[in-house]
Amino acid sequence: MDKKETETLRRHLFGETDSSVYAVLDGAAIPDLLEMFEECEPVRVCLLREVENPELAETAPYLVQLEVDTPFAEWLLAESLGRPWGIFAIVPEGTPFIDLRKHFRDMVRVSLPEGDTALFRYYDPRVCNVFLPSCDQEQLQVFFGPVRRYVAENKAASEDSSELIEYSFEKGELRKMSVAQAT
Repeated sequence: MDKKETETLRRHLFGETDSSVYAVLDGAAIPDLLEMFEECEPVRVCLLREVENPELAETAPYLVQLEVDTPFAEWLLAESLGRPWGIFAIVPEGTPFIDLRKHFRDMVRVSLPEGDTALFRYYDPRVCNVFLPSCDQEQLQVFFGPVRRYVAENKAASEDSSELIEYSFEKGELRKMSVAQAT
């Protein structure tokens, strides 16, 4: 991704003074994510409860607070597009981190009709872009919870390009808007 595209994404994510930005990241898709956490020390939490197995920790989903112009945010914005690393969530400023952790953690495991549970990879943009348009109003209310907007990359029919899609839930309807073209 070039500097212009990175700047467009940065302005879009961090353009509101009354909002905070988070990323829900897929450890399985991001090489060296745990090392970047150690190096940059962003505020983050694993979305799987009690992850003690180091191998599982490497592939787990994480909620990460993004602060403008910090090393972790700069790295993520520069490196993530074109890769299914996760989704961005924009929330009202002052939303307690513990509330966001609960919200995103509660969606990681879903009950299957047979009574089993499964991991729901909503944080994979390829899943998010299919799932959100298929939701009814009640499901959207649950999925959005405290989140104002989600931003997810959507691969175009040709693998050479993609676009950023912003989703919001307003007046009982899912709104979908193209943010920027990314190559």
